[in-house]
Amino acid sequence: MRRVALVLFASLLLIPSIVTAQEIISLQLTVDPTGYVRVDELVALDNYSVINSIPLLSDKIDALTVLDENGEPLFYNINGTSLEIVGNATLANITYYTASITSKSGEVWTVSLTSDVPVKIVLPHGAIIIDLSDVPVEITDEYLVMPPGNISVSYILPPPTETETSTSTLTSTSTLSSTQTTPESQPSTSPTTTAGASESLSGSFTTSGKGGSSGLVWVGILIVLVAVAVGALWYFKGKTGGNENSDDTTNIAQKISREDLEKKLNSMNLNDEEKKALLYIYDRGGRARQSDVRNELGIPKTTAWRMFQRLEKQGLVRVYKKGRENWVELTI
Repeated sequence: MRRVALVLFASLLLIPSIVTAQEIISLQLTVDPTGYVRVDELVALDNYSVINSIPLLSDKIDALTVLDENGEPLFYNINGTSLEIVGNATLANITYYTASITSKSGEVWTVSLTSDVPVKIVLPHGAIIIDLSDVPVEITDEYLVMPPGNISVSYILPPPTETETSTSTLTSTSTLSSTQTTPESQPSTSPTTTAGASESLSGSFTTSGKGGSSGLVWVGILIVLVAVAVGALWYFKGKTGGNENSDDTTNIAQKISREDLEKKLNSMNLNDEEKKALLYIYDRGGRARQSDVRNELGIPKTTAWRMFQRLEKQGLVRVYKKGRENWVELTI
């Protein structure tokens, strides 16, 4: 009897694992102005497992697609907030949409989730960040990368223009029509294969009308011209970089004296740290590294980042990237 038990135990060790949680390589969230979020996830699969289990950000998702490294659809099954992938692929490209990780209170939108990996978040155009759960790993005008953990990003959107309002109405009508003609999703109790269902929701992000292709061509030409102009500006600016600080000092001093600047700052609703930061930048010729200002005031990175966001919103400074560092320039 003991010999039979040993044989059974050895046999179980030889059988590959049935369900295995896999490694998430990258995770990106693209947020629509309506609060809908597109989730793009790249996952490394275990070839020795019969079923690979990947956690989803929500149990309420739409337009799920699961493709292997060659763009071929994979069989899958949804089990609550877990995606169970069947097959022997190496990678899985997972895409779906959800509105469960965003919330709105008044004018403030908040994206909140928990992740074991850094998350790249693309906010709607023109979004103004007002609160963060942690200091971003990376931040640009187009996106920010948050470190792993409990992630929360709060932002507000500028009032829509008439053109944006009409476009949004057209998008909503198009999406509603598409939803009414789409059959109900099949039960998730049996493995399913994806068939490019993400196209059904792509209309909620973009709309096109007559002359759309021509407009895109002109936009592309304009972007190229602007890029060339900016590149030329930086090139010639670099040629005269040796006198940059002295020229800036002269220019800022010609615009406003330090005494007048202090009077202006005292008349505004600014705290002491903000006033000291602006005067420090003035004394450095009107621009300074954000890290230098932070070290001078002795404040944490998050506090400094939020302070410059407020000052930039008030039109007092301009924050920009130079090399690998953030710089702050007076715009008074």
